[in-house]
Amino acid sequence: MMLLQSHQAQLSLNNPKRHDLQIIRGFSVLLVLFYHLKIPGFDNGFLGVDIFFVLSGYLFAKIYSHETIINFYCRRLKRILPALLVTISITTIIVALVCIPTDADQRFKRIWFDLAGVSNLIFWTEESYFGPRYFKPLLNLWSLGIELQFYFLVPILLPFLRYRIWFIIFLIFISLIGSQIFLLFHPNTSFFLMPFRIWEFLLGVLFAWYPLKVKSIKYKKIILLNLTILIITILFFYPIDIGKEFSIIYSNQGPALVLICFFTAIIISLSMNSIFDYNNIVLKLFSKIGDYSYSIYLVHFPIIILVNYKEFGGTQTGYEKIDNLFLILFLVFLLSYLLFNYVEKIRFFEKSYIIIFILLIFAIFVGLISPKINLSRYSVEQNKIFSAWNDRDSVRCGKLWRIINYNKNICKIDITYNKTKILLLGDSTSDTIKKNFSKEMSINNISTYFYAFNSPLQFKKAYPIKILREIKENKINNVIILFDTLFYKKKQNLEQLKIFSKLMKENDIKLIALSPIPTNNYHLPRILFDKTKNPDAKVPLNNIEKHLKKNDIFFNYIDDKLIDKEFIFYTYPFLCPQNSCEIIDNGKPLYFDNGHLTLTGSKKLEPLFKLISKIIIK
Repeated sequence: MMLLQSHQAQLSLNNPKRHDLQIIRGFSVLLVLFYHLKIPGFDNGFLGVDIFFVLSGYLFAKIYSHETIINFYCRRLKRILPALLVTISITTIIVALVCIPTDADQRFKRIWFDLAGVSNLIFWTEESYFGPRYFKPLLNLWSLGIELQFYFLVPILLPFLRYRIWFIIFLIFISLIGSQIFLLFHPNTSFFLMPFRIWEFLLGVLFAWYPLKVKSIKYKKIILLNLTILIITILFFYPIDIGKEFSIIYSNQGPALVLICFFTAIIISLSMNSIFDYNNIVLKLFSKIGDYSYSIYLVHFPIIILVNYKEFGGTQTGYEKIDNLFLILFLVFLLSYLLFNYVEKIRFFEKSYIIIFILLIFAIFVGLISPKINLSRYSVEQNKIFSAWNDRDSVRCGKLWRIINYNKNICKIDITYNKTKILLLGDSTSDTIKKNFSKEMSINNISTYFYAFNSPLQFKKAYPIKILREIKENKINNVIILFDTLFYKKKQNLEQLKIFSKLMKENDIKLIALSPIPTNNYHLPRILFDKTKNPDAKVPLNNIEKHLKKNDIFFNYIDDKLIDKEFIFYTYPFLCPQNSCEIIDNGKPLYFDNGHLTLTGSKKLEPLFKLISKIIIK
């Protein structure tokens, strides 16, 4: 992302030094830093990354020469690797020594993607960049992964594109349109994958090779001033809503990003060198920050996440108190200074390749030894508690299936092909039972399908008539629904369920309902871990009475008019056999948070699944 200051020296060999690029670089890295710190007003600061993408494309188009591919890659790796390897190694060591295995294990799994330069791919398989549930102290490396993948293409792509302006425009159009299409059904793909980001780099390439030319300084100043005002307006006032990731207008991948990239490309193309006084102290400061931008980029995010770290807390950006803010800023300043002056400059050493090789071997060693160091800090009892994080199936239908079958919502869970089929329909609670449910169905020659959309019956994309159409396409003759308590508390959801039930009866499709899973009012692994440190602490247990009261709408609403009584099944007798609801089995938690079952937990429902299978095949 921020690997561009070394390009400046090369660029200045044949052209006047572009001070304005350093200033743009410094401004952009501050946008990203302040966004991750949640400084008021910087809600759109993540767009600073896109400014860097455009800048990177521009500079490579200017400086790339027809050297051998090996020489090009060696120069890039000498520039990138020292600071990256040090950051990865130190962050992983700190995580091993400070974090609990539930969180640390996520870092250990990702280190191999980081070292391979494909961090964006592992993040693509997880939740949104803006989601805090996973622990991701090096989440910022996603953009470096995209940069590295673009660098890999440079020696092949740029010579081919030279003097082919319409083909460049065509690639920009295809990549941009593709990103907007994927935005409608899988925003993570638009966000994390290079093919849907390459248009930003190519935009920089286009304006580097075919710059706008305005001879009049007066008109140039007017254009640059207006574009700067527009960029600032978008950055600080455009209403991007990260909760509306499927919205083309308000998404983080929508018009705001596109306009920022185009305006940035035009500004870079016109050059602000002729209109700025670079002796200005503020501009000098931004320029100096630009020098340190790569180091700032590398260290700022892990510092924020580790300073804010809380067990089972996921990725917490921002700051809690003002003293935390000053601590974070001090550490960012200090470590960026050290990284820039004592690590980045390794590339200038005579034996830099040997040092880089040693750093790589050390990073690999850290990746291998850190999990053992981390686990050794905890007892067998505690490690059983931490195992809850991995004691679950892959999310819904899986990312790869979702991409390949972008126009479908129903996937097959098992490998059987039987005439009797059942669709498991529901929210994230249904996702936690699908593996053990499908296993039990297979025993009785029933093929299990699953609905990939996370909130069916709650959004237009998955309303009753659309789900029915897909059920018919897959020739499914049974549907079982499982939603959490909140689903039944919304009147609109109940109305959609009523419509869906009517459609099922009209089309002779058997509709089965599972009552909501008994849930806790606390994060179960966290409270169990706390109890290991304080044996006298009591764990409040849910019971049948509380569960029935909490879910009274379900038990009152689901009646014979909606679903036949014989097709309504209750989960609580299997999870609360002695009135009080169970929370562990042989030391392993039955839930990986407050209300989602682990595989160990869903196994408790296997006798219920057997009953359901008998009803289906009757």
